[in-house]
Amino acid sequence: MAHPSLAFTDHRPWPLPDQRWRWRQSWNDLAFVHYKVDAKRLRELVPAKYEIDRFAGDAWVSVVPFMMEDVAPQGMPCVFPFRSFPELNLRTYVTHGGKPGVFFFSLDAANLPLVVGGNAIYGVPYKYARMAYIQRDGVREFVSRRYGSAVNFRAMIKPLGPEFEAAAGTLEEWLSERYCLYSVGVAGAYYRVEVHHKKWPLRECAVELIENDLLKPFGLEVDESSALCHFSPGVDVVSFRPERLD
Repeated sequence: MAHPSLAFTDHRPWPLPDQRWRWRQSWNDLAFVHYKVDAKRLRELVPAKYEIDRFAGDAWVSVVPFMMEDVAPQGMPCVFPFRSFPELNLRTYVTHGGKPGVFFFSLDAANLPLVVGGNAIYGVPYKYARMAYIQRDGVREFVSRRYGSAVNFRAMIKPLGPEFEAAAGTLEEWLSERYCLYSVGVAGAYYRVEVHHKKWPLRECAVELIENDLLKPFGLEVDESSALCHFSPGVDVVSFRPERLD
C-alpha cells in the first residue's frame, strides 16, 4: 500500500529500504528543544556499539514533546487507544554503519499498551505517564507526570514566524533530518528501525520550560538559556521492520 510520504524521497541521505513499510503514524504539533551536552558524559550513557554523532565537534541531546496520532500497521485501520496521545522523548544523536540516527534515553507516553509493548518487544525505554496537551491563544502547553517517579515536564510553546525547511549542511538540518532509530533490545541485541517522512516543516518558537526533569536521571547538565528551539506542525511517517545489528 502506497503512503503519501513515499512520493517525496529526494531529501533522504540514503535510499529507502527494499521492503514494505510496517507501520504508519503521524508526529504532530511537535517541539524540538535542543541542548549541547558534555560529550564525555554522553559517551558513558550510550552503548559503545553506537558512535556519538557530533556537529562541528559538539554533542547534543533533545527534548521532544509532540502528539502521536493515527498509529496502525499497514493495511489496518487505526483503533483506540492509538488514535491520538501525547508523547515526550529525550534523545541523542548517534551513527552506526554510516547511517546517522537517534538513540532514545526515555519515551514518556500516555498510552499503556504502547508502553508495555514497546518495552517487552523492542526494549525501547517507554515510560507510562499522565500527560496533557492544551492549545490556547496560539500557545501549546505540554504537561507530563511520570508514574512511579519524580520526573515531570511542563512547557509552554508558542510558534513564531513562517514555516521553513532546514537548509542543507546547517545545524537545524543535522538535528531534525534523521531517518533511523537505534535501540538495545531486552536480550541485549542492537536494533535499527528505518523511518521515512517528508522533510520537516519548521518554525521558530518561544519555549518556556516550567518543569524539565528528563535529564536529571542521566546526570546531564545543560544551560537552559542556550536551548535551540523549533516547532513543527508535524509529518506523516512510515516505519520499517527492525533490523538486528551484528
